[in-house]
Amino acid sequence: RDGQHPFANKYGATAEAILTEYTTIGRLVSHDVRAYSYLPESIAAVPQGNSMLELLREAGFSQCTFTPLTFGTCTIYMAIK
Repeated sequence: RDGQHPFANKYGATAEAILTEYTTIGRLVSHDVRAYSYLPESIAAVPQGNSMLELLREAGFSQCTFTPLTFGTCTIYMAIK
């Protein structure tokens, strides 16, 4: 992943489908066609993979690691300060 968009992995189509489902469900539940439209933009705005690790290191964290989950739609970042 090395700083790429989370959908730029081997599960790309699946991750995008999951995000589309979350967005669709949010819109149906809220009865607002604009609801959850921010999700793809929010994900794209957040540094991914090694780019996020570099930001953590620059902020003074050490032992920085990440674990992608749910086909790349979610990532756990861990670091020690």
